[in-house]
Amino acid sequence: MDSSILITQGLIPFSLLLWQAYSRSQSLLGWLLKTLMVAGYLGAVTLIGLWAVLLPWWTPYFYWAVWGVLAILTLLDARRQSRWPKRNAWILSRVFGCGLLTGLFWAVTLQAALGYRLPAAAPISLTFPLKNGTYYVANGGSNLLVNAHLETLAAAKARDYRGQSYGIDLTKLNPFGVRSPGILPKDLINYEIYGQAVYAPCGGSVIATANDLPDLIPPQADSVHREGNHVLLRCETADVLLAHLQQSSVKVAPGQPVTVGQPLGNVGNSGSTSEPHLHIHAQRPGSAAAPLDGDPLPILFGDRYLVRNARMTA
Repeated sequence: MDSSILITQGLIPFSLLLWQAYSRSQSLLGWLLKTLMVAGYLGAVTLIGLWAVLLPWWTPYFYWAVWGVLAILTLLDARRQSRWPKRNAWILSRVFGCGLLTGLFWAVTLQAALGYRLPAAAPISLTFPLKNGTYYVANGGSNLLVNAHLETLAAAKARDYRGQSYGIDLTKLNPFGVRSPGILPKDLINYEIYGQAVYAPCGGSVIATANDLPDLIPPQADSVHREGNHVLLRCETADVLLAHLQQSSVKVAPGQPVTVGQPLGNVGNSGSTSEPHLHIHAQRPGSAAAPLDGDPLPILFGDRYLVRNARMTA
């Protein structure tokens, strides 16, 4: 994953901006397609990319600033050219190819943007479960381009976990705008969110917990106990799961009532997780055999629907 992030969010945008800067357009139409193509790629990678993993969360804003400056500077030269490309097979083929890529990138951008809309299902309003910092949303939203949890909504083999489909993955940002120093630290304490206290996002009762699973060294994952150490709450007509908690940190037990803001445990790295983060999702109550197979519910924190790349300061 780390190499793909460096390529798609670092190398390709940098190369496209260099191309925008130094490749002279032969016509005003060529300039327009080139500028829109770069913008289309930046739009797609801004929405879909995981920006706090290797590159700071503000990196796409830097790219957009550079793009805007280059668009103005290159337009000054393009306006001196003819409006339409010369009837040269090579030039026309370049314009055609650029047009196709522009359409593709903007189609992906639009599809990703649709994932930022609140789903049709009635949302549940919760209190943010973390404090003392700025938190980054790694997964969240209403389609697969921005929320990997939605794989469980349609996949038959994942039926027992479909309640997590609108789930949110949270990590914490350090002062440099990333979630940890280095690419994939082995020492869990290097992750800003590791050990952070987790608080009850709603009032209700505890219906299930796990507390004895080990915290794993990244990128190890436990595919058997997928939620790892966790607390499952019943809040009126909805169940809320807080997962991947630190071993021996859970402070509540099944049957115990909880109030909003009550400490539940600490963020860890147990279960099916590539690195420390807090997973939270809401669902209708599941079955006795598969407690996480209930219908998924979108979550609002206050009036905010958190999607990938959103930030929440608590």
